[in-house]
Amino acid sequence: MNCENCMRQIDKETLEDRLLNWNGKDLINYIKTHFSFDSHSGNLQENIEILRSIDKVVLETALARVKGFEKIYENKHILFFISGLLTATVPAITSFSTSEWKVRVMITLCATLFSVSTLMIFKKAISKDNYIASSVLSFREMLEQALEAKTEKESD
Repeated sequence: MNCENCMRQIDKETLEDRLLNWNGKDLINYIKTHFSFDSHSGNLQENIEILRSIDKVVLETALARVKGFEKIYENKHILFFISGLLTATVPAITSFSTSEWKVRVMITLCATLFSVSTLMIFKKAISKDNYIASSVLSFREMLEQALEAKTEKESD
């Protein structure tokens, strides 16, 4: 299931089906395509109006799924953990080197360069996930607003 054949058009029934039945990756791609602020899917306002017309139970279920996606893509502690691990590794590696200072400096330099390059790779991988997390977060806000409007309408 993917969004390649939708021709960037959405309707209420299709959106309900996708919010309830699609797997996580496909749903995230659908959200990025149709509800991202930088998407090229046409009129974002029209898509939000269709989202607001969805049944309350579907909105609640979709909100629960999106909150689960947020937990999956939450990675704020990973970079600190990896940097702490690498910081502890450099002295451990250099402690096994010989007592000659030139060799010790070279080993320390190599270990430090390895640590920095590893951190840069992790940071780049995490930044890709941050884009997904921001799309999911903005969609969650849209869902919450739609659910709140639906609840207010029912209470009137």
